[in-house]
Amino acid sequence: MEESFLSKVNKTETCWLWTGLKTETGYGRLDQSRTIGKKVLRAHRVAYQLWKGEIPNGMIVRHTCDIRECVNPEHLIIGTQKDNMNDKVEHNRQLKGEQIKQSKLKEEDIINIRNSNKLHRELAEEYGVSQGHISTIRANKRWKHIL
Repeated sequence: MEESFLSKVNKTETCWLWTGLKTETGYGRLDQSRTIGKKVLRAHRVAYQLWKGEIPNGMIVRHTCDIRECVNPEHLIIGTQKDNMNDKVEHNRQLKGEQIKQSKLKEEDIINIRNSNKLHRELAEEYGVSQGHISTIRANKRWKHIL
């Protein structure tokens, strides 16, 4: 199994990059549809199991290098989903503002809202959001990346 796995890996000085199939989000994957009933295995999880051991129930495999296609077992650690979300925030990988598909506002709107002398109620009506949302924008609690 290790030899077959490594045939789909490009070892760089730091990361082992998966060259096989990838998920829509860029993680390496092994397509096991014929042998495991259409289950898709993520390459970094398989690498962890091959070189480090079993993954405890309820735990996930996290990347210390922040490279999704990396399968270097030295870059893989066990953690909770909460740990993973904390990593995302700490390393500034979370989507912000206009990157979020559901966002009603654009960066230009945020600048206009912060510079406006209008009441929260008026701005909320104008932009189709709640007064509370306007308040958090003006208090710089949302859209913090826009100055």
